[in-house]
Parts: sequence; C-alpha cells; structure tokens
Amino acid sequence: MTDLLNTLVLLGAFQGFGLALALTRRRVDHLASRVLGALVGAVSLMLLLAFAEARWALQGHPGLIAVGSPLPYLFNPLLCLYVLALTRPIERFDPRWLVHALPFLAYLAYMTQAFYSQPADRKLALMDAHLRGDIQPGMHAFLVLQVLQAVGYLSVALVALRRHARRMAGYYSELSHIDLRWLMAVVAVNAFTWGVVALQYAAAILTDVRGNTAEPLVQLLSAGFVFLIGYLFLWQPELMPKARAAHAAEAPRGPTTVGAPAPHVRPPGEAQPAVEVVKDPAPAPRYERNRLDTDEAAELVAGLQRLMEVDERFRDAALTLQDLADALPVSAHSLSQVLNVHIGCTFHAFVNGHRAEALKRALADPAQAERTILDLAFEAGFGSKSTLNSAFKRHVGVTPSQYRRQALAGP
Repeated sequence: MTDLLNTLVLLGAFQGFGLALALTRRRVDHLASRVLGALVGAVSLMLLLAFAEARWALQGHPGLIAVGSPLPYLFNPLLCLYVLALTRPIERFDPRWLVHALPFLAYLAYMTQAFYSQPADRKLALMDAHLRGDIQPGMHAFLVLQVLQAVGYLSVALVALRRHARRMAGYYSELSHIDLRWLMAVVAVNAFTWGVVALQYAAAILTDVRGNTAEPLVQLLSAGFVFLIGYLFLWQPELMPKARAAHAAEAPRGPTTVGAPAPHVRPPGEAQPAVEVVKDPAPAPRYERNRLDTDEAAELVAGLQRLMEVDERFRDAALTLQDLADALPVSAHSLSQVLNVHIGCTFHAFVNGHRAEALKRALADPAQAERTILDLAFEAGFGSKSTLNSAFKRHVGVTPSQYRRQALAGP
C-alpha cells in the first residue's frame, strides 16, 4: 500500500511539473496562467520532496526530513491570487503581491534555525518527539498560522468567485465554461484538504492521538488536486476578455423591486400590460452619479420588451448585454441598471426566462411532438443542456420533459 501511495505521489509530481511548464507558456489568460503554473509547480515540488523523504530520509539522509514543509504556506496565497487575476481580471504582476510570501519566509527562517541547521542525531530526535506529539511551542504557532492562512485565503477566493459568477450572469446569457464552477470545485477540494490538516492538528493537541497519521491522505489529495487542475486546464477557454467586458459593463448594485414578478413573454392574445417602473424614494448611493429617471427607465423597459417579444432576440444563443444595449441604443451600464433595479433580475435570468417561455409554447404544441426537447431548446436560444435544465426548472418549476408530458396530456 505504501509503495502504491508513493507511486501515485511521484506520478502526480511529474505530471504537475509538465503542467506547470505548459501553463507558464500559455498565451491566453497569461498572468493567471503563470500564477497557476507557480501553484502547480509548488504542489509538485512538495510531492517530489515528500517522496524523497519517505524513501531515503531514514536511510542515511536525514537532511531530507521536513525539507518540503514550508511549501504549503505558498499554496493558498497562490490559489487566491490566481482567482483574483482570472476574475477581476488582472493582466500585470503587482510587486505588492510578494507580501503574501511572508508566512512562507517566516516559517523557512524558523525551520532553518530550529531544525535544518541541527546535526543529524538532533533532527532524528526532534522528528521522533514530533511523531509522539511533543510539538515545540514555535511549531504550534506556525501550525495555527497555517490553518488560519488557509481559511482566510480560501474565503477571499470564494467571495471573488461568487462575485465573478454574478458579474457574468449580468452580461452573458450562456454561462457554460465561463462561470468557473470547476474552479469552485478546486477551491472546495483544497478546503477539504486543509480541513483534514486542521483535524489532524486538533487531534494532536486535544486528544491522545499521536503521529502524523493524516499526512499520506494530505499528500494523496494534493496529487489529486494537481490532476484535477491538469484535466480542467485542457478545456477551459480563454476567460479574461469575457471577464473584462462583463466587469466594464457592470452596474453598481442598488435596491431591487421587492416581490417583482419575473419577466415573461405574453401568450398570444393576452393584453399588453402597463409598464410598471419602481420609483425609489431615495437614490441608491452607488447610482447617484449616473441614475436613470423614471421616464428613461420606462422607455428602456419598453424597449427591452420589444426586443424580446417582437424581435425575439433571445433566440440568439450568444446574446450579450452589449448586444441589447447596442440595439436600444443605450450604454451597457444603464441597461444593467434597469435590469437590476427596475426589473429585478440579472441579464442571464431575464433572457433565459424568455427562452423558457418560448420553449414552453413549443413543448405544448402537438405539431412539435416528434421533435426532441434539445432541438426545441436550441431553437429557443439555449446554448447548452446544463443551462436549459437549470434555467427552465428555475423559471417553470419542473423539468422540460415533465412539462411536455403534462402539457400534451391535456386537462
């Protein structure tokens, strides 16, 4: 079992080094790719050093003991910087980022004077004491720092990813491959890994558990972390231009209509409803400099209804906020403001709500009964099966297949 684990760790290390090289040479999302390459390289180096320690440290080479232990202090800062570079987006390295290496340097300095510079017999004695649970106070402090650092950086990364998801939903009608759900999964895997580390430390401090029992699992999870990034890197398209466009068009968030109904396409024969625009008693502070008045907002809402209900622009699977803004014409910022404040939903929800209504009509039409749901969905403007299922169920309350069965079954 130990040989199998060591083999997996070694394979993860070499695969990671190759991936790190490929990332640093990637032409798209250049800064984010380089930061990710540094992260993958650091993880791979830790795995390689862990393999060397397991094989040779106690076979006459005590200098290999804990030689890779400072590297984990780089993982979460690099992951967080990668997320920020990809989602804000950031194109140039900021020298101030080097401050994030201070915990790594501090731990390296501590280990140099407390362990690395010690003679071989002293290293073996310290390692034996550590495995028995006799941890030095300075080491305790750095272990706590390591867990706190992980929690802090992972929290920042998760907040940035959620903001990115909202921003992309405010600009694009199709979010497949650009909402970074896969990166959310990577952050979750990393969080679980550090959860294992935290439990290990807590057990060593609060109970009679002795030894570094979780270390093999942590190393295996780190190898899986490298393989996960390597796999996902193969299909992730260039993101920074899309993130830049969404960031530039983003309207500051203000108050939304409480209880406002979701926009919908009127069935044939239904009377034209009055356009209702929310009149805010006090302007939201973030809109004070560029706030639409009631008449302007009403005109834009009417224009949006025309584009959706008459022109059926929602049938364009690649439709963006800028496309509708150009058609009105109005700035993307103003259109985003109308959607967020006066209609009360994101651009993604607005467009896919109309697509869902169009698909409902097609699914209920007996003349379309022989056509597949996916074919009708693509005709309605949905760009992927995942978007279809999530958007339709959110808007209608049932899946497309359930709705078709109910609609064709009759009263």
